[in-house]
Amino acid sequence: MPLPVSPIIHCVSGLVPMACAVALSLALVSGASPLAAQDNPLHELARDLPAVEAPPELSALEEQKLGRAIKKLRNSNATKRAELEDDVIEVGRGALNALAEAATTDHPGKMAGLQRCLFELVDLRDRLFVAEAMESELVVMRRFAAQAAGKMTTEALHKGLLKLLDDDDDVTATLAALSLTRNGDESALGVLVETYMAAQTAASNDKGSRSSRKSADVGDDWTPAINEALTQLYDAGNHQALLDRLKVDQMLEKDDPQASSAVRLAAVAMLKTIGDEAAVRGLGRALDDHHNIVQQESINALRELVEDKPPFEGATFQQIRELERLKEVLRRWHGFKAD
Repeated sequence: MPLPVSPIIHCVSGLVPMACAVALSLALVSGASPLAAQDNPLHELARDLPAVEAPPELSALEEQKLGRAIKKLRNSNATKRAELEDDVIEVGRGALNALAEAATTDHPGKMAGLQRCLFELVDLRDRLFVAEAMESELVVMRRFAAQAAGKMTTEALHKGLLKLLDDDDDVTATLAALSLTRNGDESALGVLVETYMAAQTAASNDKGSRSSRKSADVGDDWTPAINEALTQLYDAGNHQALLDRLKVDQMLEKDDPQASSAVRLAAVAMLKTIGDEAAVRGLGRALDDHHNIVQQESINALRELVEDKPPFEGATFQQIRELERLKEVLRRWHGFKAD
């Protein structure tokens, strides 16, 4: 089910210290604020959720030890860094403020380490912390928030995720798209198509033209995550963003036929992963695509989804007969009619 939408919390730009956010939230939720309940931006969040809770304070010795561990996250060896991250995560929620303070780094390894630690440590008690991070000027914090909001799924954080789909940082936008999709919301399918295409391009080492705005480094490892997220859209909607991309973009087709077919191939692959009736209907339309490979991938997807058959291996003239056969199968099974 798509997540409902409600106003997100805006306090100040950038990351507000946890203590400040908690103090504000406690005052409002407790009724100490002069604001009426209906004007209270936290009123909706306060219902049926655990109380907002500041992270526990650490001793001076614990803070020193934590500080040393966070500094060591500036490590490009992923295996070694994972061990260091585990040490930080063992500290618990008391590490949150120190991790946020370290988020000014531009070291890729440390950025990834901070993001993972923050994500693993927060829970619903930290929802205001996540909401504030969505508005941060720091890329690490926005990436973390885009990921963490997906496991909290409050109404306010949902709206924040929609906003992050347009983030200037492509990784943040993709993480927000994954969070929404994992919660059955189709709003982000357009972003995921672009990332999926970039991932496929990077995997095939194709340095030619592409229609996606995503860079290769963003796309390299996203395919498994996208496929996992797409499974949550089964019977969740009509997947219109993917259906739209099955239509030939005449201008792109004229300027770059390869990029044009890549868009449709991505849509076919993603519909196959979803695999519900709406996806099958879309794949049925793709049987009439003028591009031989798009036809072939649509045939194979339908054979697997509808008939549990292996990929088609016949010659080109046999492929034409096969797609006509599949059209008849769809007409009998779903009453399918091509547009």
